[in-house]
Amino acid sequence: MKGPYTLTVRQPSSPAPTTENPFCLVRGFLQFMESHDPLIVGHGERTAQYALALGHAVELPSQELLLLHYAALLHDLGKFSLSPRVRTGDNLSFEDDVEHQCHPRVGAAILQKWPSLHTVSVVIAHHHERWDGYGYPYGLRGTLIPLGSRILSITDAFDTLTSPSPHGDGQTFEQAIQVLKGSSGLRFDPGLTEQFLLLIPRLFNTSHEIEFLFSQRSPIGELIAEGRVLSAG
Repeated sequence: MKGPYTLTVRQPSSPAPTTENPFCLVRGFLQFMESHDPLIVGHGERTAQYALALGHAVELPSQELLLLHYAALLHDLGKFSLSPRVRTGDNLSFEDDVEHQCHPRVGAAILQKWPSLHTVSVVIAHHHERWDGYGYPYGLRGTLIPLGSRILSITDAFDTLTSPSPHGDGQTFEQAIQVLKGSSGLRFDPGLTEQFLLLIPRLFNTSHEIEFLFSQRSPIGELIAEGRVLSAG
């Protein structure tokens, strides 16, 4: 890859904290998730960065970008209802796989309790749907899948492919790009996949390190300000 490249991503300011303030709710969920599995929080942070970049590229309005940011950070919240073995999603039995496929629906159900997070819950509920209709949990296809979910599907997959896990090292960027290309029009929205592939060289510097700038009102920024160390890959 050529470089260096820097992409600046800014978040709109959140209103003053209240019990229904989504910023405060998201921060609370992130603190809970980090205390149980920091690797999942790190994955959510990186996925959010990629999702914001793609959202900017397709010119989502500011409010939709903010909700997409929250959805990406919390998209694996439902995994905390699973056993640690099933949560990793590797070498699962059929019964384990059925349980694992419930996590988008579980995460969405948790967030639906707060009206301010309704859109966030919808995006999370459908982030494992496939463009060809063979995804889960509801088997939606094409543009019936919410736009935010289609963005999250691509960016979630890219970070999962390229990040180390308890089961081994991640794939190279070049290998991950080939997976995305091969899944375009099947697993992923082809138009969004093309946009994201164009973005990838701009997301990293020459050392393949992400270069993003979040505002102080970002939940990630708040957690770091409180002395919490999150994995940035």
